[in-house]
Amino acid sequence: MKGDIHMKLKCRIKILMIENDLGRQEVAEYCGVTVDQVTRWSNMRSYPPVPKLWMLARLFDCKVDDLYKIEE
Repeated sequence: MKGDIHMKLKCRIKILMIENDLGRQEVAEYCGVTVDQVTRWSNMRSYPPVPKLWMLARLFDCKVDDLYKIEE
């Protein structure tokens, strides 16, 4: 993977929301953003800023690395 600039990320936020029985509204309120913003994050139309990544990891009780998966 070294030197590979074409790696693709797969968002796991939607999966983590299901696993933790949390809706978009609950995630949005916790992170202080709109429901639309959570939808954009979970559908890969945008990425959360770093402080929000940490908040999501805390909410889902996981590591920041667990929010996205590298697809080969």
